[in-house]
Parts: sequence; C-alpha cells; structure tokens
Amino acid sequence: NDTFVHRDFHISNLMLIKNKIGVIDSQDALIGNRTYDLASLVDDVRLKTSKILKKKIFNYYINSQKKIDKKKIKNDFEFLSKRV
Repeated sequence: NDTFVHRDFHISNLMLIKNKIGVIDSQDALIGNRTYDLASLVDDVRLKTSKILKKKIFNYYINSQKKIDKKKIKNDFEFLSKRV
C-alpha cells in the first residue's frame, strides 16, 4: 500500500502552528511505503527517542488508520526503522 511520502520527515521539518503540526521541505516527496515517514520521525538522528515513545507513536499511528494490514505495517516499519 504505497502512498505519498515526504522522505525528509524529521523534527527540523515540523512546525507547530496554532496547535497543529505543519510540515515543510517537501522537495523529495514521492510515492512510497506508508511507514517510511513514521520510521524517519521516530528514528530521527537529531532527537533521541526512547523505545517506549517509539512504541507509543507506532501504536497511535496504526490505531488511527482504517483498513490497514497491521502485520504488514509492523513488518515494514521494523524493516525501515533499521535503515532510515
């Protein structure tokens, strides 16, 4: 299930605007694996993320998505989070 991915999704490209998150710098965006940006965010080299927080973010993501194969998403995320 490919979708639009930002491919540069990290803390420096997120802005808080009126209690909403804005994303900047989309020059490398393309169609790709839906978990790429999630892995990029939780494994951001600019910000140390605990395993507990990674798990909370991942669980929030999969529980907020409708009609997804949770097993495939988990597998893709684990694969990509080691390589981002």
